[in-house]
Amino acid sequence: MPIRYYLQPNPVTPDPNDQTARVEVLAKLTVADLAAELVNRGVATSRAQAAAVIEGYESLVAEKIADGYGVNTPLFNARAAIHGVFTNPTDTYDPSRHTVRGNLNGGTLVAEKLATATFEKIVRGEPAPLLVSFINKNTGGINATITPGGIAQIVGEELKFDPAKAADGIYFVPTTGSAVKVPTANLATRTEGELMFLTPALTAGSYHVEVRRTYGTATPVVRTGELSAVLTVA
Repeated sequence: MPIRYYLQPNPVTPDPNDQTARVEVLAKLTVADLAAELVNRGVATSRAQAAAVIEGYESLVAEKIADGYGVNTPLFNARAAIHGVFTNPTDTYDPSRHTVRGNLNGGTLVAEKLATATFEKIVRGEPAPLLVSFINKNTGGINATITPGGIAQIVGEELKFDPAKAADGIYFVPTTGSAVKVPTANLATRTEGELMFLTPALTAGSYHVEVRRTYGTATPVVRTGELSAVLTVA
């Protein structure tokens, strides 16, 4: 099966004709999906057995990375990395100013498989934020409730907006009343596939959540992506 990709304007280079490629993800596979495939290939005798091995492997790798080890396998290379500014040589890790994340890079096996991959160019409409799910980290709920002042996560595509642009950002839009923008200071993670942030103060009611992003440099245009689910603040 080929890797499907589409082109969109490149916001980094000065030439307005330059394009950048984005891969279209066919589906996001879970442990259950991989376990079923292993059974189909005869590697495991049952889905439960395969899932248990995969989950045990994942847990072991995560524990070793958290213990300070680097994990190098044909599938990936992983280690912990600390982000943030240290004010002087005697400064130490402070969770209020620094974060630790896992760095993950594809290994030799992934490189070998990609070297023999085939590609199919597709035509896609104008790029715009796509919101797949809103995760309330305080309750664990998905596409359901909002906790004002709590941690929230948005998962999707084309999510990485520019906070320096006034119109760009995450907005909570009530069924009646004005939209509430998430302050720049509340933003923690901002990637194409994920946004992590502190939810602003919101009154009780129903809300749509939007991500607004500016595209183009010569003639910039703001495009909005909206989560299909309606969220509530009790």
